[in-house]
Amino acid sequence: PGTRALLTSVAKAFPTIVISGRALADVTAMLNSVPLWYIYGNHGLEPARGWSEANPDTTAWISQLAPHLPPELGVRMEDKRYTVTLHFRGAPDRDRAVAAIEAAVKALPEISILRGKEAINLLPRGRGNKGMALAQARDFFACHHAIYVGDEDTDEAAFATGGERTLAIRVEPSEHSRAKYHIGSQLDIDTFLRTLLGFRHGTLNSD
Repeated sequence: PGTRALLTSVAKAFPTIVISGRALADVTAMLNSVPLWYIYGNHGLEPARGWSEANPDTTAWISQLAPHLPPELGVRMEDKRYTVTLHFRGAPDRDRAVAAIEAAVKALPEISILRGKEAINLLPRGRGNKGMALAQARDFFACHHAIYVGDEDTDEAAFATGGERTLAIRVEPSEHSRAKYHIGSQLDIDTFLRTLLGFRHGTLNSD
């Protein structure tokens, strides 16, 4: 609740968008009381308004994957219309589950693999990029600069977008990240949001 209240205040003070790997309906329901300027679902493939060019046959993907991912592996397949996410959180043998996923997806044509936390995302090849969504949103709202905060590898495309125009912040240290800055954990998000509000309201001192 505290984070939601801070995010609500930030969204009133600055152009604020969310770019999520979740389906648009899912993330919109989670944030329905926050006055966000825009939301993208499915890694940017599903914009809040307008028409998406992506139209993959995700039902066929799941049909092809199912025989290779039996229930005992503990892999949950989520069809998000534009993408499919294969969750292995809670799998009894994570290494076996990941190996089975990697072997199964090789047979699917025209897909890209995007690794996330405890999951592997399948997207239509050449589509679905949080960096492209960030660039589009920056154009929509005529923002020359942007601050982007993310906590997993699916955010790396956004970290790399815009060069010095993007202040890229990754949650938790990562040696391979393209983000120039890091914060320690999700618990530090509230401090970050308070800092933004302090700049807006002039309550931060020069120290």
